[in-house]
Amino acid sequence: MAGTLVSSLWGYLLRRPQLSVWSIIFIPALIVIFCYAGAALIHLGVRLFKGKGGFNSTFNVLAYSAAVRILDIIPLIGGVVGAIWAFIVIVIGLKQVHKFSTGKALLAYIVPLIPFLIMGIIIPNLL
Repeated sequence: MAGTLVSSLWGYLLRRPQLSVWSIIFIPALIVIFCYAGAALIHLGVRLFKGKGGFNSTFNVLAYSAAVRILDIIPLIGGVVGAIWAFIVIVIGLKQVHKFSTGKALLAYIVPLIPFLIMGIIIPNLL
C-alpha cells in the first residue's frame, strides 16, 4: 500500500514539471526547517519547566515521534490513531530525556502551543 502511495505521488509530481521541480528543491528544505522550528518551540517549554536535557534531546524526541505517523496511511482512523500515539510518545520522551514528571512533560509540550491554538481560534473568526 505504501509503495502504491509513493508511486502515485511520484507520478502526480512528474506529470506537473513545475510542481516536481519545486517539490524536489523546496520540500526537503521545508521539512528540515519545520523540524527544527518545532523542536525549538517545544524546547522553550522544556526550558520554562527547567528540563535537564538539551535541544538535541528535544529534537530527537520529536523526530522519533514522527515515525508513528506512518499510521496516516490507514484510511479513516490512521490519522487520529497516529496523532494520539505521537502525542503519547512525545510526552513520554520528554519525561525521560528531561527528567520530568508526566505532568511537567505534558505542560512542557502543551504550553508553547497555546498561543498558536488561540490564534487558530481567533483569527478565523475575525475574517
